[in-house]
Amino acid sequence: MSKQQQNDFVKGALFLTIAGFLGKILSASYRIPLQNLTGDHGFYIYQQVYPFLGMMIILSLYGFPSAIAKIIADEERKGHAISFRTVYFPVFFLLLLGFSVIAIIFFRYTTEIATFIGDPKLVKSFRWLALAILFIPVTSLLRGIFQGHQQMHAIAYSQISEQLVRVVIIITAAIFTFYGYLHIYDIGVFGVIASIGGALAAIIILLIFLKNTPLTQAGTNEYSWRSYGKTLLLFGVVASLNHMILLLIQFADVFTLVPQLIKNGLASIEAMELKGVFDRGMPLIQLGTVIGSSFGLALVPTVARGDEEASHEAVETALKISFFVSVGAALGLILIFKETNILLYKNALGTTSLQVLSLSISFSALSITTLSILQSLGYFKRTALFMLCSFGLKWVGNVLLVPIYGIMGSALATVGSLLFLFVVSVLQLRRVMPLLRVMTSRRFRALVVAVLSMASFIVVMKWAFSFVDISSRLGLLGYVLSLVVGGAGTFMFVLIRLRVFSRNELAAFPLSKVLLWVYEGRDDR
Repeated sequence: MSKQQQNDFVKGALFLTIAGFLGKILSASYRIPLQNLTGDHGFYIYQQVYPFLGMMIILSLYGFPSAIAKIIADEERKGHAISFRTVYFPVFFLLLLGFSVIAIIFFRYTTEIATFIGDPKLVKSFRWLALAILFIPVTSLLRGIFQGHQQMHAIAYSQISEQLVRVVIIITAAIFTFYGYLHIYDIGVFGVIASIGGALAAIIILLIFLKNTPLTQAGTNEYSWRSYGKTLLLFGVVASLNHMILLLIQFADVFTLVPQLIKNGLASIEAMELKGVFDRGMPLIQLGTVIGSSFGLALVPTVARGDEEASHEAVETALKISFFVSVGAALGLILIFKETNILLYKNALGTTSLQVLSLSISFSALSITTLSILQSLGYFKRTALFMLCSFGLKWVGNVLLVPIYGIMGSALATVGSLLFLFVVSVLQLRRVMPLLRVMTSRRFRALVVAVLSMASFIVVMKWAFSFVDISSRLGLLGYVLSLVVGGAGTFMFVLIRLRVFSRNELAAFPLSKVLLWVYEGRDDR
């Protein structure tokens, strides 16, 4: 690869990272107006469908494109030609065959699935899901071709287009539902239609870019169906599981929460609405997790370069950044959750349970970072086992705790399962890197001082605003934003002044010039 090609690749990868970050913010943000327009019942309906859609999006965006890119790289390394007959058709055929079988089975058993979940009215939404599954092979292949040719811009544009189309269709459907033109359960159907529309938009964008991509080369070399299938399974499914941590947790809630709430003594409609209340926490947990893991994950590629010293330093830095940022996000959200709940969802229902759920931010962000590091070191099967065990623990936790404690039981099950995932992944990483040291006594003292400073700021602000009559939602928005900005600023200010982060680490943060100014403002002489 020439220096110019390397620069183009790095720029494309950075653009793709930014697109992914914006996509996740969009994915979390649109559910707030969705809940405001359709209520907790409508939000529950969408959230029963969303984990399926989310998994499909991740597989077609991260999983299978990476697997296809690896197949292309392996074939080029062998000196084989990359042609339609020897690479693209076999890969597409395997994907189409696999997902066609899944779609047929899913369509056949939609009634049984909806009944098991406890809501037969979701059958129509699940039948549309079977159709949406069939788009995964097409988007995966096209994105895999571009990733294999190291053209990340096309993938980034397709991702942004897909998310924008999804958001527009979902919000439009929510507005129609609010005014009575659509039935409340149509929000689930249109959630799937929005994903299909997003997939079509992505395909159109990718096809436009495809005309400038060298799609095929002349050649008739042999290929291995088994090798292709193994790569698609290992790198397409297993390697993308770490992107699905929160989706797996929600997936367990889809099947267990409503039935167990009914065992808790609630009527069916009450259980559905209460799940909608519980699901309010997910957009905030998702945003906090993205913020907590993104900066650390940017350093993970260094781990795979083979330089032991650089890898060790990158791992420590990634975990340190994820730890401090995610802990600050989690504790800050807990302190202001009541005000945030009222601002975003118009009332304070479920605040205590959602405050407990907010602890998930730290464990999920740290788990994603740690698992990504382990995968970069080649531990794919083990990390998959850890995640499946965490999913099973969440499922069992819901069954045991929800009938007794309601949605608080689900919050405890979520936090417990993610804590388990974090502990086992860190223990595995310590076995691989026994000299790893993320938390020192100095850093722990700095964390305590930062948390106490942030909490003190928020408490004082709440006391000061208790003398002010905030009757409008706009006024509440200003109040909450002042708590968020001031609390986060206080937390980061203390950490920077106590030298938790180095100059190089601060350069990776947004507003790095401001942070470096704070860092250099202390006189160490």
